[in-house]
Amino acid sequence: MSSSKNDFLSEKFKDYSIEFFVNNKFKNGYQIIHDEFSIEFMELIDKNLSDDEFCDFLIVCGFIPDYYSNDSSEETLYSKLVEATVAIWAKRLGFESELIKEKSSREDIKIEINNKIVVSDAKSFRLGRSQKAPNTKDFIKLADYEKWMRRYPNSLGGLIAYPCKHEWSNSSDVYLYCSNKSTPVVMLPYKYLSLFLKFKDSFNPSHLEFLWDYEKIFKNQLLKKMEGGNKKAYWSAINEQILDISNISKDDFLTFMKEADIKINTYIKGIIKDLKQTKENITNSIRYEIEQEDIDKIREKYTEYKIHQETELFDILIKRITDFRL
Repeated sequence: MSSSKNDFLSEKFKDYSIEFFVNNKFKNGYQIIHDEFSIEFMELIDKNLSDDEFCDFLIVCGFIPDYYSNDSSEETLYSKLVEATVAIWAKRLGFESELIKEKSSREDIKIEINNKIVVSDAKSFRLGRSQKAPNTKDFIKLADYEKWMRRYPNSLGGLIAYPCKHEWSNSSDVYLYCSNKSTPVVMLPYKYLSLFLKFKDSFNPSHLEFLWDYEKIFKNQLLKKMEGGNKKAYWSAINEQILDISNISKDDFLTFMKEADIKINTYIKGIIKDLKQTKENITNSIRYEIEQEDIDKIREKYTEYKIHQETELFDILIKRITDFRL
């Protein structure tokens, strides 16, 4: 991770970031064993980052580096370590937490609060994805949470942790689903998890169980179409409950969120700066290479490039017809 992403963070951050950890494993050719690496990563973070440092670490943990290939091994390991980060957060609040190894039809993390189970899903997304927010079906399936919760007779509800730069504008089915009393699933950006850890000495963290008191918070499930939008209604209800159970003053809450947003924006601007620098490096390299080339070789390479660009579709069609139809 380059220094431009770390303007607001301690110097330690770049050496213990998820990105640094993942890149180091692949650079050194390790056999990728997700469960073992998750344990190693959790031990590394617990040993080297204070709660304050981890709070900053947490708010930007859900951004998958855009230079990882889609569905690549790097992306998979990164996502797994985001789940491990949520498990670390829960333990630092004094809760029992467990990363679920069996991934088929299971939650990512099991968190125990006051002998009650929260089934948790830790989301991570690319900043450069083509949509402002993920599709609803990629974010929440209530039927999955119902199934996960049935595993535990002492189930409290569900939790979706996600990066706050990936959220819906005004109205969405997501807020409708996350206000369902029969299957209470709380959605919280990572900056909210950071808030609870930052103020953990100011309140009893076990009181977070009341975040799933949907009989109080959402007397009626939110509608998709409602005055002011269901996004505003969701956060108004959740924030009010958070202030009620945490002893965090409204001023401290707003100050923390404002500072968190500044830090997240600083981090994202650093990523844009890195992307621009990478583009400039590539551009300069190409210009230098071309300057060294003989004009006839440049003409030949350009001809090959243009032919490839304009005939690639025909090669694909010929291959498909040959493979599948003959």
